[in-house]
Amino acid sequence: MTIVLSTLTPGGIVMAGEGRTIKVKTKDVDFRDTDKKIDFEPLTDNTEKVHLIADRFGLAYSGLGSYKEWCLHDTINEFNHIVRLNLRNNLSFNVQEAGGIFNGLVQKSIPPGAGCEFFWAGYSPRTGKPFQVCYRGGQDVTDTENVPKGWRTDIPEYPDGCYHHGLAMLGRIKIISDFLNGKKIRWSHMSLRDATECVAWLLSVGTQGLKFFEGEQQLSGGGADILAITPNGAGYVKNKALDLFREGGVNVGA
Repeated sequence: MTIVLSTLTPGGIVMAGEGRTIKVKTKDVDFRDTDKKIDFEPLTDNTEKVHLIADRFGLAYSGLGSYKEWCLHDTINEFNHIVRLNLRNNLSFNVQEAGGIFNGLVQKSIPPGAGCEFFWAGYSPRTGKPFQVCYRGGQDVTDTENVPKGWRTDIPEYPDGCYHHGLAMLGRIKIISDFLNGKKIRWSHMSLRDATECVAWLLSVGTQGLKFFEGEQQLSGGGADILAITPNGAGYVKNKALDLFREGGVNVGA
């Protein structure tokens, strides 16, 4: 089960995820229960789970495996197209509500027995304020799970609104939570660079660090994708596919 992290800070939004995709052979799996062994087959360590949408927003998802292989690339491409069209033609388009559009597309795409949870985040073109929503099991759980929302106007003590910074995680994240052991990270005082380094470090605990802990299975792993989003733009800090070109590992000449 993919580990994805998303953090909102004054410097910007950072989303990160690892790339392992597995085929599960165990029925009725609770991926968050790390005490139970799961029979699985690694398929690839290079799946992209963090996506840049319309050159300005971020989408990060964690998939729950099933007996059938499945992929959301076509669904994400369709969602990217929908967001771009609405931004261009619909001045009243609420980008925060686009999370519901993607959720509807996902529910039509995944096979029975599979699942998907995701973060959808960025900065509103109308207000310039950050936003984030989280969906799990086909439902918006942003409020029920106290996921950092970016800019909030629903707190009585702050009638003019306030920022809601912090970290949220999806997937098989117990090892990271246990490692932190309740310690607080100063997200509300972080620069974008510090937030990026911290998120990369936490992700490495949940992937590379698994081998150092007794009884942990390597369900998560592979290369990392890290996306940074600011009010002025967005881009990959690290990307498995783009790194091939940077390293000269792919020749795209005819």
